Amino acid sequence: MTASAGWESWKLAHAYHRIGSGTTPTSGNADYYDNEIGTPWITTSELRETYIERTSNKVTPMALNDFTTLRTYAPNSVFMAMYGATIGRLGISTVPATCNQACCVFERSDKFDNRFLFYWLWHRRAELISVSVGGGQPNLSQQDLKSEKALCPPIDTQRRIASFLDEKTAQIDGLIARKQALLERLAEKRQAIITQAVTKGLNPAAPMKDSGIDWLGQIPAHWDVKRLKFVGDTILGLTYSPFDVVNEGEGKLVLRSSNVQNGKLAWGDNVFVQADVPDDLIVRTGDILICSRNGSRALIGKNAVITDEYAGETFGAFMTVYRTPMHRFIHLVLNSELFAYQSGRFMTSTINQLTIYAIKDFAVPIPPAGEQEEIADAVHIQLARLDRVADDVKTSMGKLTEYRSALITAAVTGQIEALR
Repeated sequence: MTASAGWESWKLAHAYHRIGSGTTPTSGNADYYDNEIGTPWITTSELRETYIERTSNKVTPMALNDFTTLRTYAPNSVFMAMYGATIGRLGISTVPATCNQACCVFERSDKFDNRFLFYWLWHRRAELISVSVGGGQPNLSQQDLKSEKALCPPIDTQRRIASFLDEKTAQIDGLIARKQALLERLAEKRQAIITQAVTKGLNPAAPMKDSGIDWLGQIPAHWDVKRLKFVGDTILGLTYSPFDVVNEGEGKLVLRSSNVQNGKLAWGDNVFVQADVPDDLIVRTGDILICSRNGSRALIGKNAVITDEYAGETFGAFMTVYRTPMHRFIHLVLNSELFAYQSGRFMTSTINQLTIYAIKDFAVPIPPAGEQEEIADAVHIQLARLDRVADDVKTSMGKLTEYRSALITAAVTGQIEALR
């Protein structure tokens, strides 16, 4: 950390009048939560590198009275996530607010403008996380953050830097948001292409017939409609004990939802087991691996085809394998609106699960075998074009994100001469 001329360096514990946290009032107690008149209660899920104007939940005066660690912080306080999946995320409150125990809060300082501190912590986030401690995941403590030393230019310079970064990051974020919207449109187009192909085929002049299913409508006259249980096998994954878990190279890889990324298998966050695995639970090339149970509803149904690289491994109990000789076509069906619609019929607000019985009961249009291959070939060509566009957009977004981080670092460390 090299200070620009005239800039001091302050340990945050010495520069701030109050650095604190919060707690979680007893969940389910209606006396502690009131989203109409309560005090905004910030959780780490609401830290998104921006200003926090409203929260999902508010706590009552009774909660503030019963829980002494549930403090109310003044507007313009800086909140930082200390652990969990959101570690390092930041936000600035615009209203008086309290928070849960996963947040560290910087309230008031005579030395720092809080907007400047917000950007300083953003600049330092990766390094702070890299030296954090924890078992399964890194954890920052209040002491870690209190011990942080930050460059401290004159207060008017801090405000000038913060205003500059507010403007520039808003412009960059706007560009990123537009590119994200483009990715969403590409994803919608992707699904539309698949749905059109697996319900109508490639020949727009083909004679059609009523499928006999209201939500499916018409299909080519020479196609059939069958339940998945009649064209393949549905297999639930392996249940294993924590004592079965071994190091890489000592057992079989257990494919889980974390191994399915963007419709493909991914090597990472792996679990290996040494156990007796039944033959039908050993995956084969062409098997379709489906996430059938998960805490996140959005992950239910995501799937990928087993490639040669992963053949011979196994899969976990929250996953299901669908095994069929027509896997190329069925895989497309599982990524179409047909599968999304039928999945929704079997899930509720409290149940995030696709049972093997639900999957077996899915109705799908089935063309002749040769036509299945023609459809798969044609669709994959179209999808490859879309994927190339999407990859370019993601690359551009990555560069914008890198530029934003570099700009923040340059500004808060005095490398932009006009701001010093």
